[in-house]
Amino acid sequence: MKRIYSVLIVEDHQINIDSYKRALDVVANEVPNTKFIIAEAKNCDEAFDKIKSQNKLKGFDLAVLDISLPSSQKYDILNGEVLGQKIKEKFPRCKVLVCTSYNDNYRLNNILRSLNPEVFLIKLDIDFSDLIIAFKEIINDGSYYSRTILNLMRKKANSNFILDELDIQILYEISNGARMKELKDLVPLSKTGIEKRKRKIRTYFNITDENDRELVLTAKEKGFI
Repeated sequence: MKRIYSVLIVEDHQINIDSYKRALDVVANEVPNTKFIIAEAKNCDEAFDKIKSQNKLKGFDLAVLDISLPSSQKYDILNGEVLGQKIKEKFPRCKVLVCTSYNDNYRLNNILRSLNPEVFLIKLDIDFSDLIIAFKEIINDGSYYSRTILNLMRKKANSNFILDELDIQILYEISNGARMKELKDLVPLSKTGIEKRKRKIRTYFNITDENDRELVLTAKEKGFI
């Protein structure tokens, strides 16, 4: 009996989408009785529209995510990581493959803890053969991590802090020039709650300067916004 996998690919560069599709074609040819039905999205809006329209009982079996997607224009989704969380909320059994250009330990550690992807690849680490191996592993209930991720996991990063959706939203709004009086309308937290989170993020980033400029620069440098 043929096993059919429903796949959502979210990537803003068509050349990368085509690479994933070619790798899936190879896997379908090499693994007996395997078929992939593929949906594509190039941004968070397209992806979430497809997620909403997908039958919840069937769902997606596999989501392939880029992290550095532009923020949504219609939904409360700031990047690929938040989109991944939305996917896991709706389809808990969906397996996640993350492929990103980020190589900063803070950012990668955050993705590991917030999404716990079955496959985590750094684009500069891999070639086409790695994609084939990764897809084979994931359909066989395995996992696959590229070199940078394996090194990060071996180091067992000391910090247990995770930037959640609200933390990222605060950083995003500040980076767009929002001051405290605007933040209170944009983020569902009190002034005290926002300041508490900003202090926590500064501690995580090891920032002593109270100026928001340093906070934003560091968040951008580490790929959070």
